Amino acid sequence: MKSNIMKKVPYILLIVSIYIISVLIPKNNSYFYSTESIFHSKPQKYNLSFPLYAALPFPVKQAPAKKEVIENKPDSNGESPIYHTYNTEPAVVSGKMQIKNSTGYTPDTESLLETPFPLKGEKPKVLILHTHTSEAYAQSSAYSYIPSDAYRTEDPERNICLVGDKLTKTLEKHGILAIHDTTSHDYPSYSGCYGRSLETAQNHLSKDPSIDVIIDLHRDAISDENGNYLKTSTKIDGKDCAQAVIIIGTDAGGLPHPDWEKNLSLGLKMQETMCKLYPSLMRPLQLRTERFNGHASGGALLIEIGSNGNTMEEALYCAELVGNAISETLKSLK
Repeated sequence: MKSNIMKKVPYILLIVSIYIISVLIPKNNSYFYSTESIFHSKPQKYNLSFPLYAALPFPVKQAPAKKEVIENKPDSNGESPIYHTYNTEPAVVSGKMQIKNSTGYTPDTESLLETPFPLKGEKPKVLILHTHTSEAYAQSSAYSYIPSDAYRTEDPERNICLVGDKLTKTLEKHGILAIHDTTSHDYPSYSGCYGRSLETAQNHLSKDPSIDVIIDLHRDAISDENGNYLKTSTKIDGKDCAQAVIIIGTDAGGLPHPDWEKNLSLGLKMQETMCKLYPSLMRPLQLRTERFNGHASGGALLIEIGSNGNTMEEALYCAELVGNAISETLKSLK
């Protein structure tokens, strides 16, 4: 009898092990990494039934980079900044500026760079909001949080709203009128968040038609084929800095958006200034088939600050530099 029980022990241990693994590992089988895509799809939730995970930061593996490294044209000093990007095939637009075109359109970018973008008032006015309000970054000792989902938190002092605060304050420092709306659009339901953020933008425009620019501020999510998250990073003035990307939506996906080239014109102007001031700050500008609420107003665009592999410190520094460049761009408009 005892012999029979001993023979069954390995099978019992195997069953117990499988049960434990099924509890501790997320359902997407990516070992603590969600499957959030760079196209803003909803990530798979972690299985938080085991209470320890609710208090632990999620690790970020610096895995062998399955990212492409793109070198810009050398500048006048012979330097060639490196952009850490994901699956891009950029084409040079002007000088050190690059664009990733995912549409079938061939816009005249040189002409759009020169096209005037008249302001509505004496001073530029910018609205900043967040469609994915709970997006967060890799945790650090100074910016830890209890996640509400994978790399997400409802704490505005730990999510993309804090980055929006930094961008707002930087614009205001340069004399730009800035409005920061921190309305949550992705909680409690992620589905329909773009519709809710569009309503927020339209409410502001109806109350204040003098708004020139609408920035939907996000953070990216980039991973390799093993589900390991990657960061977009550079060093500027000796400090680690996340990289940013400007995304311009179009009507290529079938949704009405007749004035997308006006948004592209503004995006190109901003990108050009950013590349001149901080040659390694920007990833290639993206022209996409999705609309991303760009039809809300001429001057509406989406900007992503870093990725979920970046820390909040890196994102905040990036937001400050992006704010400097946007301010210079808006002051030069005519």
